[in-house]
Amino acid sequence: MLSTMAMAAPESYQLGEYVVSFDLNTDATYQIQTVDPIEGSASTVYPLLIVTDNNTGASVTITENKELQDASMGLNREVSALRLILYKGINVTESDEMVIDGANGFALSGLPIPGSNLPEIPYYYASYWLDSNECGDCESLSVATTNVGITSTYSEEITKALLNSIHIEKGEAAGTAAPSAQGGQVLPPA
Repeated sequence: MLSTMAMAAPESYQLGEYVVSFDLNTDATYQIQTVDPIEGSASTVYPLLIVTDNNTGASVTITENKELQDASMGLNREVSALRLILYKGINVTESDEMVIDGANGFALSGLPIPGSNLPEIPYYYASYWLDSNECGDCESLSVATTNVGITSTYSEEITKALLNSIHIEKGEAAGTAAPSAQGGQVLPPA
């Protein structure tokens, strides 16, 4: 696991064979943690964590499936909203379609269910497919293999900066700034 401290500046990180770049557009200090890919029988997951404190942070998770998946936005948005309430205890109050990284995606936001043990802060989730294509013989169905999920408990402003600036592509991170060039430091694994 690699950890760095970062300040506001466009930055890039290598996650397996993917380069993730973003700009949170904030002066807040945060820690970046990348983890080795998590391989399963059906997919490989590439996680990146952006952490300020115990209650404030974000994650970017690239899930590369071995088989084509239904990438229809409506279905994925509904399933994601159900997962948030069932597994995270988040009552989804807003759902918006949006373009993320040049692709059609969606963003959900909500608050913890009253009486839960979660902090009373907004929670954001967004998703899009890196390689979504219309399925020729499947009417309006879209198919893909690589999904990006983004979660955040940062303010709406910082979350929007992340969603508006994120870019992911396959390849090597050319010109990736060294942690010291970003005003940060390399830390031991958390």
